[in-house]
Amino acid sequence: MRYISGFAAVLLIAASFSARPAEAQSVIGSPVTPAGGRAAGKMPTTFAPLGQSMAQLLDDGFQIVSLAGEDGEMMILRESFPGQPGSKWVRCELAGGGQSKLIYSRSVSSDCRALN
Repeated sequence: MRYISGFAAVLLIAASFSARPAEAQSVIGSPVTPAGGRAAGKMPTTFAPLGQSMAQLLDDGFQIVSLAGEDGEMMILRESFPGQPGSKWVRCELAGGGQSKLIYSRSVSSDCRALN
């Protein structure tokens, strides 16, 4: 087996795929912007800061539906509207008071943002 440098391997792999212009990617993996002005697959979305803490959102009826991170510091919350289509979705991130692990923090804050 012959060793190929990383950059040469990327060029070799990129050359082996054929893509339509809207789906093309540059050699370093960045999307190529098509004539329409947006990178392929990227659409603007809501990510508006909320003036409520995660605790307030949970008290108001939101539920945690997903969490991620080593200590569960990023959560997705959802508020359903019974009998109505649609839900409100929020992403919250917890931050400890400078501690290396969230669980050891004495003060925790949240940054919550609306996703729709």
